[in-house]
Amino acid sequence: MHKNVIRKQVKLLKPDLTTNDFSRVMPKKIHQDKERLYSEGLQLKQKLNEMQEENIRLKTRISILEKEKDKLTKAIDSVADSSNKSQNRLKVFAGPSKSSDK
Repeated sequence: MHKNVIRKQVKLLKPDLTTNDFSRVMPKKIHQDKERLYSEGLQLKQKLNEMQEENIRLKTRISILEKEKDKLTKAIDSVADSSNKSQNRLKVFAGPSKSSDK
């Protein structure tokens, strides 16, 4: 039953060409050359496709760079952790510091 309700809603969203509301949107006369409009439409579609492809390439590039950043961050953290551990070991071997004796 739920699917039928959705289908009815979709049918309601389609524009009815016979109503006066749609006639306000649709121009009564096209004052430009139809061939020119057609070619402009094709050019716009081609430009849209190019932009969508570029968008996909850029999103892929972002993903790759984020993975590299995460990998480098992990490497830096591991180096920092190992250097902190080695400094703590040096403190243990050196004994108590003079400032702590006072």
